[in-house]
Amino acid sequence: MILFFTNRSLILKTISFSIKFVLISIFFISCSNTHYTGKLVNNGKIKHLKNNYVKTKLTENKILSEPCINGSNIYILDHKGFLIAFSLSDQKILWKSKILADDIGQFNMMIGNIIYDSGKLYVSNGSQFLFVFDAMQGYEIIRKKFPSPIMHQILVKQDDKIIVQTSDGHVISYDFKNMQNDWIYCKEVKSISQVFTDSVSILGQDFILLTLNGTELLCLEKSSGNEIWKLDLESNIGPLKVSLFLHDMQKIIIEDFLFILLSSGDIIKIDLHSGQKISSQNFYPVKSLKNFGGKIFLLQDNLFLMLNPKDLQVLAKFDLLNLLKKKEVLNSMLGRFDEINNKLYFYVLSNKGNLFEFNVKNSIFLLSQQKISKNIRNIFLHRGKIHFLSNNSIFYNIN
Repeated sequence: MILFFTNRSLILKTISFSIKFVLISIFFISCSNTHYTGKLVNNGKIKHLKNNYVKTKLTENKILSEPCINGSNIYILDHKGFLIAFSLSDQKILWKSKILADDIGQFNMMIGNIIYDSGKLYVSNGSQFLFVFDAMQGYEIIRKKFPSPIMHQILVKQDDKIIVQTSDGHVISYDFKNMQNDWIYCKEVKSISQVFTDSVSILGQDFILLTLNGTELLCLEKSSGNEIWKLDLESNIGPLKVSLFLHDMQKIIIEDFLFILLSSGDIIKIDLHSGQKISSQNFYPVKSLKNFGGKIFLLQDNLFLMLNPKDLQVLAKFDLLNLLKKKEVLNSMLGRFDEINNKLYFYVLSNKGNLFEFNVKNSIFLLSQQKISKNIRNIFLHRGKIHFLSNNSIFYNIN
């Protein structure tokens, strides 16, 4: 009996040492130019999928689009042309509609985009057509054919005016109320292969930010389509990086500056008014770029970084390597601010389906880990709750 307790004590000491080692390994790591003090503490919370989430299959096919959310409803498009509405509050599929493709011709089955405005869904599927659906009942209202395939994000201006960007270099503001063009910006493209689909467009109060030719940033007046400025990234970064990696570009705005991230790892700071490049830094590999509280947050394979937007220097770095499984890397990031409790939450998802939650309050970073599913392709927030999309299903929080 004494021997048993001796061994048990040894085992407990070993476990205690292992836990301390893991906690130390994920503690806040100071950088040489750090101006931020804080620490990362594991709060020991481990939640399980069966207790928090319900999985519902939305389609037999692969989901193509990012989720479009309006109120309690989420809309998605699959690669077979089915448009699907799902109610998060009622936890059921509301309707499914098939985009009839007899007169569409050939189109890219890997591109899908949905945007909601005033009871209507504006849908693109890589063809020359923009489809307008009734969001409540799911029937097609009208379709509009454009000069060439719509290859970028759809933007809603106002009063049924929609902005689309086509593969031949046209940026078109179309008035669906009067069924006519509001304005057209036309720029000859260098090559169709250089026009990519997943760079993020921004609609500001008076301006539009777009990617052109796969190598240029374009700022237009929202009301007229007149060019405000244009920045050639080839002259600032180099033709190899731009031509290969501009398709993964993300953009955020902090005060009067635009920050763009390329999948080459370059972050470029640009004056929003003049289009002049201010500075740049490389952080390869980078998976995601976010702005919260005037700070830039980056996601790498196993690192969570916070940057100072003034000089793009690292303020804080959190290494999750010791929490990750073999061949597991961080994939996507989402954040929200709880105004009632004055807390900032970050949700970081790995390719193995592990969810890491950073709870930030008073410079203390608490970390919890949760297993979701290895097939998650999208993470999104709705009314303060986090939800997930896999290739064909939705995981929604019932608590």
